[in-house]
Amino acid sequence: MYAILDEDGDLVDVEKSLHAAESSASRVAGRGRGFYVDAPEHDYTPNEALLDIRPSSMPQKAFQATGLNGGRPVTWRDLQNVTDGFNDFRHVHKVLKPFFPKIEVYSTPVLMAKAFIGQNYKTSKEVEGFAGKVMGLSLAPYWKAFEPRAPVESPPRGAPNLCLGSNAECRKACLVTSGRNIGYAAKIKFNRTRALMSYPVEFCAMLAWSMQKFFARSLNQDFRALMRLNVYSDIPWEIFFPDIFRAFPAVSLYDYSKIAHRKTPANYDLTFSYSGSNEKLARGELDRGRRVAVVFLWKRKKPFPRGFTFWGYKVVDGDISDLRPLDPAPSIVGLRYKTPKEEHVDVADLGAFVVPVQEMDGLLVAPHSARQSHAAEFEEHPQVG
Repeated sequence: MYAILDEDGDLVDVEKSLHAAESSASRVAGRGRGFYVDAPEHDYTPNEALLDIRPSSMPQKAFQATGLNGGRPVTWRDLQNVTDGFNDFRHVHKVLKPFFPKIEVYSTPVLMAKAFIGQNYKTSKEVEGFAGKVMGLSLAPYWKAFEPRAPVESPPRGAPNLCLGSNAECRKACLVTSGRNIGYAAKIKFNRTRALMSYPVEFCAMLAWSMQKFFARSLNQDFRALMRLNVYSDIPWEIFFPDIFRAFPAVSLYDYSKIAHRKTPANYDLTFSYSGSNEKLARGELDRGRRVAVVFLWKRKKPFPRGFTFWGYKVVDGDISDLRPLDPAPSIVGLRYKTPKEEHVDVADLGAFVVPVQEMDGLLVAPHSARQSHAAEFEEHPQVG
């Protein structure tokens, strides 16, 4: 099967042969519109970093790739040594302050702790009837903070990689430096990441203090505290800083991850992310009872149809809120591709990371595999009404 997409990414036709697809595409182009034929032979970008790694070894390899703390976990005792037993954070503030802007919100230890974690557009979304708030730690992913001009195709030699499971296609579509994440918003993520790399123990101490303040506020204001440690990055925190989960058992921590086979504490919920080149890993995570997030090329404000499935699993709308722990597992979390603000993105450049799906003659049309055409049918027809 061959799919013909117009320049807006909308599916305009499906043909069984390449010749018929090219003829159909020529008709589209003849009307003055660009087109893209997506064929079964369409190449996709593998993640070279993971090709020779056993899935069970991925979490440890991901931690090693970060270069954090010389490959050693940070412990609660380490934090006590730099905070005088959690009584004095002046040393921590003094060490970290040069990495942050010279503005009032970082001028004192207490103010820095308050500003250390925060919300973005998605984590701030509320769910009707659910009294919960999400805070997150926003770092720069892969090697962006250290080599911001380096190409996304492959990591620069020796650069720390805070997102080992990423591939070139998902890095190209990453929102860390687009949309609302430009200028100051990007710079603060870069500097925060450099602070983590330079002073991991002090950084974790400030993070723990910030989380403690957030949790105390949740008790006073009677809401459930939820926390994302990786808003943009993919650090295996259960290896890097395992004591953080034991310190806050009542805080619901959750993240997306492209690192398979992670063994996490009971209060750390993970949703695996499909990158277009990790289908085997994604299916394995579904078999283990975990959700898998898939980015679909679907209109932003248009609801996903009822009965929408992918790989035989129900698709839940992941754009309604960011509260993944509330979603059923296993399931597919459907996310809509967001074109970076003020940027033109050619559909042909999206690759297998973004899954085009359209309604045609009452059917849903999308790929089931990175090596398949974007014209394979879903298992179920949409239910109307």
